[in-house]
Amino acid sequence: MSQSARTGARAFEERSIASGKGIWGEPGFPRRGWSCIAVVDLVKDGIKCEACRSTIIRFAHVLSHPDVDDRLKVGCICAGYLIGDMGMARAGDERARALAGKRARWATRRWRMSRSGNWWIEHEGAVITVFKHEDRFCASVRGGTVAEARVLGTDHASIEAAKLAAFDAWVAGRELVSQDSAAEKSTKDERAHGPDARPGPTIWQRLLHYFWRDA
Repeated sequence: MSQSARTGARAFEERSIASGKGIWGEPGFPRRGWSCIAVVDLVKDGIKCEACRSTIIRFAHVLSHPDVDDRLKVGCICAGYLIGDMGMARAGDERARALAGKRARWATRRWRMSRSGNWWIEHEGAVITVFKHEDRFCASVRGGTVAEARVLGTDHASIEAAKLAAFDAWVAGRELVSQDSAAEKSTKDERAHGPDARPGPTIWQRLLHYFWRDA
């Protein structure tokens, strides 16, 4: 989605909220106290925002509330209002989109073939290998912070699927952990300015399950 299309979608979501669509028109529905537990890339399975029930979303902010049994999958703007931090919601949305772009380009990067016929690529000091096991394909990682070779997930029907599984299990996970560390440092820095300083973001201190679909 282009920047202009994204801006238009967010403006539509704002209008839907202002006009009281979905939960925004339901008296008694809690509009505060929500927490974001994940930002999910639904890929091609876009859904309607479960808050305004109007905007079609690809990147769903999954929210939970102590007084509500069901979790909500909502758009960026609805998430910003419900968690009480629009900046945090927008930052989470942009990070999820950036990660999705990296994932889309991952399989088309220059993978090399080893003497034994396995495809491999180096990423941040680690070597990720896709190899055939019987009639299926698996991925493993060695090097970097991994002392011994480790298989990433289960076997897959194609080389492309194994490459993407490797991204989800290793590359995306490492990047999100890195974001956690940065967020933790930001939180400590802000708290160091005094007891009245606003705490840093907490969403990215939880490892996001990138392709988690069951809310």
